[in-house]
Amino acid sequence: MKKGAFFLALALTAAVSSGTVFAGEFDRFERDMPGRTIQTPSQTPAQAPAPAPSPSGNFDSFPGEAPPRSPSFPAPAPRPMPWMAPPPPSHFNHGPIYFAIQLGMFEPNTDWLNGLGSYHTGFAFNTTIGARLSHYFAVEGSVGYFESSSNIMQGDIYVVPMTIGGRLIFPHPVVEPYIGGGFGIYFSDVNERRGVIGDSTDFGGYLSMGVDFWVTPRIAFNVDWRHHWVKPTIEGFSVDLSGWSMLFGARFMF
Repeated sequence: MKKGAFFLALALTAAVSSGTVFAGEFDRFERDMPGRTIQTPSQTPAQAPAPAPSPSGNFDSFPGEAPPRSPSFPAPAPRPMPWMAPPPPSHFNHGPIYFAIQLGMFEPNTDWLNGLGSYHTGFAFNTTIGARLSHYFAVEGSVGYFESSSNIMQGDIYVVPMTIGGRLIFPHPVVEPYIGGGFGIYFSDVNERRGVIGDSTDFGGYLSMGVDFWVTPRIAFNVDWRHHWVKPTIEGFSVDLSGWSMLFGARFMF
């Protein structure tokens, strides 16, 4: 019995000794492996605590810092629609009524048979009062005058047109071109020592084109070209008193 207990204790002692040796050998084997580092609990670095979420719930900012702003871009400027009318010229804002006065020259037609082929360049003027109904259109009434003389016929002609018409305007704050036309009554007086003598009242018309140069919101210098058509019948003869005039003046807005 004592021998059996002795051999059992001896076997346990040998087993413990061999396990300790084996564990030491294994630990040495692991330490000798290239690139292998064994850290003990005392050598393990302490991990930093996870950052707390900001009050806004955004984890991208730390406590005490303002949350990051989302990028902001300026709002694009509104683009004009194709159907929108252009802004009115500054002179149009002062009212639609205007007055114009113009002076210039009259160039008679070159018809030697029934016209004014032998007549020279003469004097012309025109006065107009009108209303600008929109940016693009105006109605107006005019009273004008033109004259011419001839050395061959030893005579003179005088014509006073009273017309109503309209102008199609191309709006611009400074340089404003236009085209127009109208019709009315033409009072004619022809005094020729070698031809026709008399006066007449007839229906006639004109076409015009010109440019306004606005120097202030109320005042513009004006250049106007217009062609008159009128053929009065005097002493049984049809006389062509047509011609064109070049006028320079000013336009005033009220």
